[in-house]
Amino acid sequence: MPALSLDFKPDVKMILPQVQWTPEMYWQANDAGCFEDLRVELVGGLLISMTDNPPHTKRSILAERALSALFPSDRWFVAREINLDLQSWAPRPDVMVARGPLVPTYDDRRPTADDVVMVVEVADSTYWYDHSEKIPRYLKAGIPNCWIVHLAMKRIEVFTASQPDGWTIYGVGDSVPVEVDGAVVGEILVGDILG
Repeated sequence: MPALSLDFKPDVKMILPQVQWTPEMYWQANDAGCFEDLRVELVGGLLISMTDNPPHTKRSILAERALSALFPSDRWFVAREINLDLQSWAPRPDVMVARGPLVPTYDDRRPTADDVVMVVEVADSTYWYDHSEKIPRYLKAGIPNCWIVHLAMKRIEVFTASQPDGWTIYGVGDSVPVEVDGAVVGEILVGDILG
């Protein structure tokens, strides 16, 4: 298993860290428009500000496009930066794939752990946080496939429920198998996202 480098400080900003937010508080504030101009998610009772820069945005869009090509919209919902309702927290992954088409499946609800088959986090300054906080939480919630697109290392790290204590690394020349319910539905070239 690759060693996790902790020789840098993550650039994760907490908003109002003195307040311990519950999911109910978060959803009420969100639905009231309090976060309209903010890109925040609820993790561990804290509001976390999300990264927003051109390299991060580009890779998120490329990952969404690559996954959309594998998951037909009449059966799947592939989207960027959609809040998930995972009971004890409300993350906003850079990209997620959920069962069921957007309409009518998600007309009046957010995707839950039972719906989501995959999340992608694009990591630049947030790698340590994504790796140590978010990925373990996703897996614990029951999301079976989690990717980190590591911009600095130019690789994709794949974490799965079947391998909770380890991960597989794919470099720029590799293809990443995309797996759902134990079956490979296709492959994505790392270079198509990181190139």
